This record gives sequence, structure tokens and C-alpha cells, in this order.
Amino acid sequence: MEDKSEKHILIIEDNEVLGDMIQKRLIADGYTVNLARNGKVGYEQIDQIAPDIIILDLVVPSMNGYEILQALNEKSGPGSYPPVIVIADSGESVEVSKLLTLGAKDYLIKSDITPDALTKK
Repeated sequence: MEDKSEKHILIIEDNEVLGDMIQKRLIADGYTVNLARNGKVGYEQIDQIAPDIIILDLVVPSMNGYEILQALNEKSGPGSYPPVIVIADSGESVEVSKLLTLGAKDYLIKSDITPDALTKK
């Protein structure tokens, strides 16, 4: 059986309630979790902690989700960084298409997030 504590997840989310909920659920599920409250800090942590998965809010201060995905692509090339699951405010097809083009592996809509849906992703 896989030891989840060896899997490191980085959450980049400025909403305290949502960020804390996600972090607590993933820790309860046995994962090692870091939480960054702004984009610049989160982007810097990608190199520092080498997460296995990144959960990324699109609208965070100092460096938004699009900017983080673009910077990852410029730095190391598409697909060469950990899988990114984006937390978006809407599921508009233009937004989803742009996210997938930038390298996001999947997305969740904020209003639809439940602890079970998150852990399944």
C-alpha cells in the first residue's frame, strides 16, 4: 500500500477558509501539505519543496494562477513540472481551454468543491 505521507502537495490559495479546509482534509488523508497564501510565495515553494501535485487558485495576490503556469512553462517547459489542479471561479470553456493549454492537468470549480471531490482529483 502506498504511503501517502511521502506525497507532497502544495496548495496556493489565498482564501483562508477554503485553503484551510483543503489543507486539513489532505493532511487527514495522510498527505504532507504546504499552503501558500499568495502566488509569488507559492511559485518559490515549487522549487524549494518539489511537490508531487500543485493545487492552484487562479486568483491569488502577487502572481496569479495564469502567471504561475506561464512561468513554469518558460522555466522548465510544458509538462516538466508537477501536475497542477486549478481551482477556478467558473468553468467557462475559454478559461478551461486556456488552463489546459498552459499545462493544467485538471480543474475544480470553487462553488463545487467538496472534500471528496478534491481527494478524487
